[in-house]
Amino acid sequence: MRKKKGFTLVELLVVMAIISILAAIAIPNVQKWIARGRATSAIAEIRLIETTITKLLADAGRSSIRDLVDDGLIMADVKLAFGHPVTATMNDFGPDEFAWLVDVYSDTTSALLRAGREVLNLNIAANPYAAYYRQDVVRQLGTSYMSELGTDPWGNEYRIYPGQWPKSNGTIPFRNYLPPAGNLLPGQAGTAKEDELSLGTNSAAVTNVALLDAEDLDLIGAPANTRMEQYIWSIGENLVSGQALFNGAGYLFTDGILNYEEQPPELMGGGDDINNWDGEQSFMRHYN
Repeated sequence: MRKKKGFTLVELLVVMAIISILAAIAIPNVQKWIARGRATSAIAEIRLIETTITKLLADAGRSSIRDLVDDGLIMADVKLAFGHPVTATMNDFGPDEFAWLVDVYSDTTSALLRAGREVLNLNIAANPYAAYYRQDVVRQLGTSYMSELGTDPWGNEYRIYPGQWPKSNGTIPFRNYLPPAGNLLPGQAGTAKEDELSLGTNSAAVTNVALLDAEDLDLIGAPANTRMEQYIWSIGENLVSGQALFNGAGYLFTDGILNYEEQPPELMGGGDDINNWDGEQSFMRHYN
């Protein structure tokens, strides 16, 4: 009888080494494909949200999602919550107030997209901001526009803020990252310029600019169009909003340093935040 022959230890070690090498090559690529797939999905959903909001506003006969809520009541509540006098404006607000406003507009708009005029039947427990809807306007809506709207591919609610952004509100916080001149992205116009924090109109920044690293200034993104109807974004893979922190005078500084949430400079000013105002889609370089 012929004796069965198994694998030798050397053969097993060779096979294991080959598998390890293949895994080392494949796993990083798979992770990149997954990340890019999520980013591509978020881009498509943001475009759909933008289109659906246009349909919703057409039904309401309005031009801005701000017209669907009692903007005066919202502003009065944010002033009360943060201890501002009734005469305060956006120029008096800081990043916390702005974050609160983003939450309000994101939640109220998302609920309208999912339920249309049925949001008027929701109580405060189901929608903490239900009291802000203008009933006379919302009643003109249909019953559903985007009922399947869920979270973004990273499990967070899409962020939505109404346009347009008048100069009286101060420096626009919605930005997209552009690399320093000479390091242009594919398809990017050769005339693209770094924003450098709008230093020409930002007295607070000009005062502190000597304390900042010039290279960091060049990493801040170009501003979004102030005439956009709405600003929609996902905070992306790092799950931290890269939008600029500001007040009416411009960007906030602490001891001469840009007051962002802690994150690498290349993520500031939008960074990997997938959005509807970066026509160059410069954020996609983070998902390659």
